[in-house]
Amino acid sequence: MLWMRRIVAYLAAVATTAVLGSFASTHFVLLALTDLDVSIGIGDWLYAFGHDVVGMGTLFGVLVAVGFLIAYPVAALIARFVPKLRTWSYVGAGAAAILVIFLAMQAALETVPIAGARTPWGMAAQGLAGAVGGLVFALLSRRSRAGSPAGGPAGSPAES
Repeated sequence: MLWMRRIVAYLAAVATTAVLGSFASTHFVLLALTDLDVSIGIGDWLYAFGHDVVGMGTLFGVLVAVGFLIAYPVAALIARFVPKLRTWSYVGAGAAAILVIFLAMQAALETVPIAGARTPWGMAAQGLAGAVGGLVFALLSRRSRAGSPAGGPAGSPAES
């Protein structure tokens, strides 16, 4: 049932990236408001996070899903030829997919439509969200060895 494991891993990676990306975007927007001496209470922060995960996360999740459908086969190809780099290839593919999505939107729209990704730190946070998604995929999709409940140690042949 390797295909089922990969589907679950893919969906988990997309969800993780969408939630982390939404969270990061909201964080940078709210920080910018506090820089303008706007007082934002913890309740407002939590409400904004929840609102953006639901509101932004859905559309962002679709973009992430498409980006990962393009990036993960490239990572799989790298991992096929250099098995020891399997995890890192998915981490890099996840980060690259998200950064390419934002750079493509910036080129097409002449702005980044997600305000929290308009600064270098905001963009880096989005790339990090994609990297974490890639790590989630790499860890959840690896093959387990017979008799090893955890799938064997990282970097083992069980990762292929």
